[in-house]
Amino acid sequence: MKENKYVLPNKITSEDIKRVRRKLKFSQREFAKFINVSKPTVERWESCEKEITGPICMIIYMLDNDPNYLDRFFVPSKELPLRLFYMYKDMVCTLIDVDEQKKIIKIKNFVDDPMYRAFGINEKPTFEDYKEFLKSRCSPETRD
Repeated sequence: MKENKYVLPNKITSEDIKRVRRKLKFSQREFAKFINVSKPTVERWESCEKEITGPICMIIYMLDNDPNYLDRFFVPSKELPLRLFYMYKDMVCTLIDVDEQKKIIKIKNFVDDPMYRAFGINEKPTFEDYKEFLKSRCSPETRD
């Protein structure tokens, strides 16, 4: 049997869930949407008198112990005229905002793996990088 090398809580209480949800300033509906469960599930957890187990324990632990965790998923306001979402299947990997007239580009990566990012390891692409990205990934010359 493989040894568990991680120390994570395997049980939490309704008070833990309420405290973290309030710390994040989420309503029950917003919290449910964020963690991809129904609002009645959050209501049930928050009124439960028994200890709660399952994947929610790790989610609560991560949200409680990393105050910047939510920033990874926050979509910034659109500041430039064009917004593109670079995706892999149904996962948003990179948000690309562009002003083609002023030749400005801003990106936000939502994944750590450079293989799934629009510009790979390049965190500050130039407008020329963006044009090359369009040429190679979106409309390659070999495409009819």
